[in-house]
Amino acid sequence: MKNTIFAACALLLFASQSSAAEPANVTLQVIETDPANRTELHYDEAVYLRIAYSTDRPVRIFTRPFLRGERATTGNGPTTHAAPLLPAGSGETLGWFSYRGYAAVDEVRVTAVAEDVRDPVATLSIPMQLYWDDARSATPRTKPAWVATLNAAQQQALSAYVPPSSNDLWLGELVIMVVFAVIVAGIGWPIWAWRKWRGYWQLLAGLPLAILGFWILVLIVSWVVDPTSHNLWPFELAMWAAGTFLYMAIVASARWLRRSPDA
Repeated sequence: MKNTIFAACALLLFASQSSAAEPANVTLQVIETDPANRTELHYDEAVYLRIAYSTDRPVRIFTRPFLRGERATTGNGPTTHAAPLLPAGSGETLGWFSYRGYAAVDEVRVTAVAEDVRDPVATLSIPMQLYWDDARSATPRTKPAWVATLNAAQQQALSAYVPPSSNDLWLGELVIMVVFAVIVAGIGWPIWAWRKWRGYWQLLAGLPLAILGFWILVLIVSWVVDPTSHNLWPFELAMWAAGTFLYMAIVASARWLRRSPDA
């Protein structure tokens, strides 16, 4: 009896290991690109790839630019697409990337990554000669219909509702509360100090407020020129508030140590 149980356990273990070690059956194909192979692009103009895939397991498909065999990463980008989890089967998906300034690309690699596998399960290399400058295009480039169709499907997949766990909700609320507190403190502290302090301490307290005012002015002008610019302005505000909080802590500590008569 014991031998039978041992043999059954060994058989199950072998079967599970064989299943886990079974190689993925994934194929990738770039049907077309927009724009063409050798192209000069302007600031933040994207390159789109229409990718056909066939997979026997859920995968995420990424599109990454390369230059001379290395990831083409600069201070100007790239900005790349999100990769929703695609179910097993076949279909098409959209890959894209762009740069906000000067950049060059000579190869694009499309990779499929499975949830339970560390390394890519499939990779496709596409030679492409692409160049970006820092000029803004006066008129948006006309895109083929498949870009809008695949982009809409991708956004729908990314926005699919996943019920959050109670831990996720608690952590999210905590982060929001901390960020809100930092912003309130970053704005309120220099305002209070500017009203209460005197002399050069008052000027030091007013410096972050002047920076905030200048940033708001830049924000308004940017929105007038390009309504899509500064989409991440809440994060910019939070970063300013965190820096201001640290700055005010240093100034307040120096003021307390100096105990200046004009403070």
